[in-house]
This record gives sequence, structure tokens and C-alpha cells, in this order.
Amino acid sequence: MEDKKYYLIKTLSRTKRKDYENYVINRLYNRLNDLDIKPMTQKYVKRNINGRSGYFLIDLYFPQFNIGVECDEAQHISQQENDRLRTEDIIGELEGYKEQRITVYDKTIIDINNAIDKIVEYIKICKQEQIKNGKFNKWKILTPKEYFINKEKITIFDDIQFNNSADVCNVIFNLDYKSNQMQRYR
Repeated sequence: MEDKKYYLIKTLSRTKRKDYENYVINRLYNRLNDLDIKPMTQKYVKRNINGRSGYFLIDLYFPQFNIGVECDEAQHISQQENDRLRTEDIIGELEGYKEQRITVYDKTIIDINNAIDKIVEYIKICKQEQIKNGKFNKWKILTPKEYFINKEKITIFDDIQFNNSADVCNVIFNLDYKSNQMQRYR
């Protein structure tokens, strides 16, 4: 449980100078109030469609349901077509991706909270459907060793964090470094 605590503290505090987005993300996850559901903020999505390469960041992503939440602040007024194309590109990369948008720039706090509550209910329904179908996977944090034990390939999409460079060497390359040994090589 402590690993989830540290993960949540880090992921829910990632947004800097995006006050509305920070409010939406934190209220939404706290309204879910479910430690079996994993939130990911600033989810990296590789972009390589129609000759355009790069990446996107999804404001809030729930990998168990393939649901992304985007917070539309004032700059989105003039980029609605770009937002639509961006969503199409993400769907191309994350098959079955479902996007939920919350407009905040011209809404009252009551409007914003109501929109958040609708998304919370939608996610809860998705969880109940997966439970009913026997497909729900509770969020659990694995150690890097547990995560990579049967993996043949490492990619940028692997959802794992190492504590230090010695852990990388020990898990990936099956070495026996101690953390203090690796300090000399930094």
C-alpha cells in the first residue's frame, strides 16, 4: 500500500502551472475513491501517423479502461480542429481509446464538478462491467523484478519505475551491483 501512496503523491502533483487541470485531476481521482483503479497523469502516447511523428500527453489516463480525460482550458477555444485530429491520432495508437473532455474555461465550479461527477460515474460503470465479465484487473504495483521476469522485450511503454541505476543493472542485466558502487559511474 505504501508504494501506491508514493505513486499517487507523485502522479497527482505532476501538473505545474495548470491550475484547472490540477483541480480536475485531483477531484476526479478523489471522487473515485478506489485504490484498485490506477490513474496516470501526463500519459505519454507516441505519435507516428500520416508522416507526423512526436508524442502526445493525455492529462489523465485510466489504463484499465483505456479512458483518457482531457481538461479544456481557454487555449482550446481556438484549437478545436487540432484537438479533434489529436484524439483521432491517439485512437490510432491506443485501440479502443475513449476520451472524456471537461471544459473549464467558461464554466462555473458547479458545472465543472458536475462534469467531473459524470466521468466518475462512467468509470465506475466501466469497472462494474469488467467485474461482471471477469475482466477487471486490480491495480497492483509490481517490483521491477516481478514486472520483467517473463518479458522478452523492453519498450518505452513499460509501466515500471526503478529506484536507482543499480536496480536497472541488477534487474535488466542480471548483475549484482550495490547502490553505492553505482555512484562512481554517475
